[in-house]
Amino acid sequence: MNLLERWPRAPRPATGPGSAVRRAWRAVAVSAAAALAWGCAAERPNVLIVTWDTTRADRLGPYGYPNANTPTLDRLAAEGIVFEQARSPAPLTMVSHSTIFTGTYPTVHGVRDNGLFVLADENLTLAEILAAEGYRTGAGVGSFVLDRRWGIGQGFEVYDDRLQEDGRTFEHGFFDERPARTTVRRWLQWLRGGAALPDTELAPKSARQGAPFFGWLHFWEPHHPHVPPHPWREQLAHDLYQAEIATADAALGELIAALEEDGLLERTILVLTADHGEGPGEHGESTHSFLCHDATLHVPLIVRLPDGEHGGTRVSQPVGTVDVLPTVLELLGIDAPDRIQGRSLRAAWSGDGDGLPARPYYAEALSPRTSHGFGELRMWLEDGLKYVHGPRSELYRIDDDPRELRDLLAADPSAGDAARERLSRFLRSAAPVSSGADASGLDEETRQRLAALGYVASRGDVAVRDELREDGAPPQDRVELINQWSRLRQLVSSGHYPSAVVLARRLLSEYPDDSFFATQLVLALAGSGDVDAALTELEGLEPSARTGPSLFALAPLLARSGEIEVAIDVVERTLEVAPSGSGYLLLARLHLASEAEDAPSESERALRAALELEPRDVSVMLELAALLARSGQSSDAEPLFTRALELAPLASRTHYNYGVFLAEAGRLEAASERLRHAVSLRPQSCAYHRALLEVDARSFSLVDLTSDLARMEAECEDPAALEEARRFVLEEEFLELDVDGDPTAGGGG
Repeated sequence: MNLLERWPRAPRPATGPGSAVRRAWRAVAVSAAAALAWGCAAERPNVLIVTWDTTRADRLGPYGYPNANTPTLDRLAAEGIVFEQARSPAPLTMVSHSTIFTGTYPTVHGVRDNGLFVLADENLTLAEILAAEGYRTGAGVGSFVLDRRWGIGQGFEVYDDRLQEDGRTFEHGFFDERPARTTVRRWLQWLRGGAALPDTELAPKSARQGAPFFGWLHFWEPHHPHVPPHPWREQLAHDLYQAEIATADAALGELIAALEEDGLLERTILVLTADHGEGPGEHGESTHSFLCHDATLHVPLIVRLPDGEHGGTRVSQPVGTVDVLPTVLELLGIDAPDRIQGRSLRAAWSGDGDGLPARPYYAEALSPRTSHGFGELRMWLEDGLKYVHGPRSELYRIDDDPRELRDLLAADPSAGDAARERLSRFLRSAAPVSSGADASGLDEETRQRLAALGYVASRGDVAVRDELREDGAPPQDRVELINQWSRLRQLVSSGHYPSAVVLARRLLSEYPDDSFFATQLVLALAGSGDVDAALTELEGLEPSARTGPSLFALAPLLARSGEIEVAIDVVERTLEVAPSGSGYLLLARLHLASEAEDAPSESERALRAALELEPRDVSVMLELAALLARSGQSSDAEPLFTRALELAPLASRTHYNYGVFLAEAGRLEAASERLRHAVSLRPQSCAYHRALLEVDARSFSLVDLTSDLARMEAECEDPAALEEARRFVLEEEFLELDVDGDPTAGGGG
């Protein structure tokens, strides 16, 4: 039996999932659901999908790893159904997530690599289906790789991909990832209605009140570079990958605790999975994206049903993340779209019929071709036999050889031929939903942001042909080159400049024409303080590399060495070739740092240029607003603050910056409201708490001052900041007592 009675809904379109037909169907479904006023809302479970990036199943407690430090996952496994042999369709974030949320393989949904492809609008996503069924839909992601520009946000009324706060920045100074705890807290703000949300075409806000929710949270932590927080940084210093997994587990624990507190956990279908695994040296691959071994394809999949029904069940049959969408839909009593390639896994635990029948699974690694111009790999898994097709094909029997150490292709060519034929038939049968998913217009700045996260070194053959190919260099033979590329990038981005100089020079001796290695040498020399050598190497670069967006990272290094004018020149030359909002933002900051007489006007000019290119960039708005406020142009500054709030209602810094502006203007009541929003969104920020104390004092509110200090003591972890705040409050309390004329009335702090 399904978890609930079938919810009335509009019929599916008779034709394919083209965007025009789909939008018409969606509008009808929403209208019908709204007319029923959610009469059965209480019977319908919520749905929450949590995806961890770069997480190997065999490094988790529920999958037998003895030192996993994953108590939350252990609990989830005890209360849920554990699929022991789940596989991803690709070792890449955007490709895999597109499969999870469409129930189709890359051959159909059309996303084949990070950054080079967009999930076409013709795809029908789980968020769109559930929104049309009356669900509230909200997502929070932890990395730029899943930015809405790639199309993965389809169907979400709120898609929180703003990474500026609590984000970690690396090679190019962009905020390209953020901690899972921040993602969780911001998503909970949406769930609990803690911030204003825009109406959407999916449903009028009034009709969504009391509706069940569909949420998705993406945790980036296990992905490199591994920079775990306290206490995992110290406790697992010998294994930083495992420390990041423990960090993600702690964030998941915070999420589940919040759902329990709100009485939602036992009314929620919770799915935990990962987009792909990680190589850490197995088969020569230090990270992921190049090969099709289980090190990067075998992922966790745990489904917790409401009330923990069927908890502790373990399923050993091979399954895939392509099965997530149809499984959720069957549990909700919703028909799956015709194009779905996955299947519902409910039979694995329900006891109905003959259980879960065996079926084959597909995976691919096309990034070697699309990003680097090498050969490509495609995998076919059936009846325990795993065939990998490419310039050098392989065959493994994974039941007997789970680490894939014995290639059987030479010994059993007939088995390889049979698997090859079935794989070929599968590719011939796959019809993509759209031919327009290639992101060929990708700007250079975006490429550099992806490169900073380890993706897209150069542009290869983006025109994917879904046929079996043997051309190109075997990816197995190019893995070490990519490892060195990744190692050099990580050394530069993490500030290990002397080691980066040594590695870059060695790689350039082997690959003298590689502009990436040459550019990294320039950055490493500048970071080491050898500005003259860096500028010499810079002049020796090819003209295109000499003004490439990657050199935006050179400017801060030059500025720290006192060469601000040179840094400004580098940025201006780059902007002439590749204008970008972030480039102009960097230029504005450099002008201010120069302290030149015309610095404010030059900075304002650069910020306005940035805003013209990126009119929705909240970072630029806030910087321009602050600059205008400092120069006495408050009437021009305030509209920028309010616009930033409209665009980023869940971003604590928008509330904080506006609150500071209001306080400076003497509008203390409004300032207090904004700062309280900021603190609620980011309670760990000592600076936010301290600003609120300042407003309390200026408002002569002793009660607020005392209670807000108590909250700061509970949430701020900086001893020095706490001590300074206590001294401030103590002084203010005595001042208040002097005003009252009763020095014996209490005081203290």
